[in-house]
Amino acid sequence: MKKLIYSFLFAVVLMSSCQKKDDATPDATNVTITSVKVITMPLTDNGSAWDATDGSGADVYFKIENASTVFYSHPQYVQNVTSALLPFIQTITNGYKLPSLNQSYNIGLYDYDSLSSDDFISSISFLPSDYKKDRPASKTFTNGLVQVEVSFSWE
Repeated sequence: MKKLIYSFLFAVVLMSSCQKKDDATPDATNVTITSVKVITMPLTDNGSAWDATDGSGADVYFKIENASTVFYSHPQYVQNVTSALLPFIQTITNGYKLPSLNQSYNIGLYDYDSLSSDDFISSISFLPSDYKKDRPASKTFTNGLVQVEVSFSWE
């Protein structure tokens, strides 16, 4: 009888350890960008100062955009960026919720110019759906001389 009880208990333990646990986090359905950290960027415009009138560094801000739409343009810029100011962070008050996870977005860096049109510095691209399983709090992207860390809040 003892052998039968021990065999039964062994079978129960064995079966319970073979059951699959379903504790995976579901895929995110929404993402909000909370900040953009510029780690590296070109400090000159092909060898010339970004602001030719006074020879100063770029006055940098970013846009969240794609080929046809600007979704968000940061209202403030970091003035006269030099290597001493890198890295810097621009926080989005209350964040910006992206319209879709299945659309590619660019974080474009621009040099604000008060007397002429703003200069495009460079951009990074990402597809949020690539990260909806892992839900990273931040992700670093590189494109040439530009390295940007984007902070996210996932739902």
